[in-house]
Amino acid sequence: VTQLLETKIIEEAKPPPDKPPPPPPPKLNTPPPPYIPPPEVSVQMPVAASPFAITAVTRDKPPPAPPPVAAPAPRKITRQAAIVNASACEKPAYPPASLRSQEQGVVTLGFLIDVKKGGDIFSLDQYYGLATGGFEETAGLNDLGNELRAPLAEGGGIIVEGVKDDGTPNDLRISAEDFGLYGYRRNPAAAFVYDASYVKLREVTLDFNFPKAWMRNGGTFKGATLGLYGRNLWIIYKNLPNADPEDGISSGNVQGYQGGSYPSVRTMGVNLKLKF
Repeated sequence: VTQLLETKIIEEAKPPPDKPPPPPPPKLNTPPPPYIPPPEVSVQMPVAASPFAITAVTRDKPPPAPPPVAAPAPRKITRQAAIVNASACEKPAYPPASLRSQEQGVVTLGFLIDVKKGGDIFSLDQYYGLATGGFEETAGLNDLGNELRAPLAEGGGIIVEGVKDDGTPNDLRISAEDFGLYGYRRNPAAAFVYDASYVKLREVTLDFNFPKAWMRNGGTFKGATLGLYGRNLWIIYKNLPNADPEDGISSGNVQGYQGGSYPSVRTMGVNLKLKF
């Protein structure tokens, strides 16, 4: 009978080596004393010199400090008796206008005019709108009384303002049918920069104050005012065509650039104010 024997090699386990002893603590030496420059060396800067420049390096001793100045003695405050006693004064009467507004029915008309002078604005609408013939300035009659956009053979076209090479006024008529004649294609961007000044009728109010006699019957209300208001009613004066000079392309701090302008919004409404 043959029997197979399994042979295993068992490694003899050795105990772990002993840990080496910790190194001795470093020897602490006394730190050197702080460096104190000799009194003969100083760096000074005149008052009038730039603060970003070294002006002088010298071995001269600095001048002695001035002696301390003694603080001034505190001022003695004396209080005098009041010349006029405000509590004993006669109370002023209300202005007649205020009395009329409170006691009688008065109609009050108010308005606000907003003025801005100066500043420039570039119009992207004019830049493209004139080139594509979208604005009314690109149509109409020329100096001959004919349609601008008619062919030259039919008396159309325009004479652009300017001078010829010899300095004489321009008298050459060109066709107004071409794309970009008025816009960006044949004009520099500076041609579409306009003065941003304007004058606006910003607000108008019309109020009627109900007489106080109507409120003296023991009711809840002590006063009432009925009013009409309107805002952004009229641009009285402006230099930017086809757009509001206050219009912009961003709600942030982008200024002086206008494009894609919508018509200005007019707001109108009715107010009723009640005093309890």
